[in-house]
Amino acid sequence: MKAVLTMLALLFAGAPAYSQNSAGHHKHVPAVSKGHHGGGHGAASQHMQHMEHSRLDIPDGADIKVPAVSLELTPDGHGSGAYTLFVDVKNFTFDPANVNRTSTWQEGHAHLYVNGRKITRLYGPWYFLDGLPEGKVTIMVTLNSNRHEDLFHDGKQIQATVELD
Repeated sequence: MKAVLTMLALLFAGAPAYSQNSAGHHKHVPAVSKGHHGGGHGAASQHMQHMEHSRLDIPDGADIKVPAVSLELTPDGHGSGAYTLFVDVKNFTFDPANVNRTSTWQEGHAHLYVNGRKITRLYGPWYFLDGLPEGKVTIMVTLNSNRHEDLFHDGKQIQATVELD
């Protein structure tokens, strides 16, 4: 399956960069991946439908380190149509011990969506994806607080999206 990485979200500045190395690794490379998500929050991905969570807005300030997320998708070496997903986060810590506790934008978990359907919570950066449907597949990862709030900054959800074609 030819993998084409496409950022569906609106970005703060310019278009994201993508690369493919000789080993077949596909990487979404922007330092900050922020944009609108489904559920009526943006035209770029209005088709995404998932459980609505409340929202945690990250304030502006010189001392605020805004979380960011990018994705790297690597085909599984066995030719099975499976992939290894690496969720690269900046200014954010996966924190499974504090799920459902105090919210902060610096720690929590991620939500993984395939074609707009929530698949699971992610409590770490690696996930094995298999059993993907045929054809175009949209993979989205959002950053969420310990209380499951979607993280936003400057009105844009902190998330990254990749497409397989």
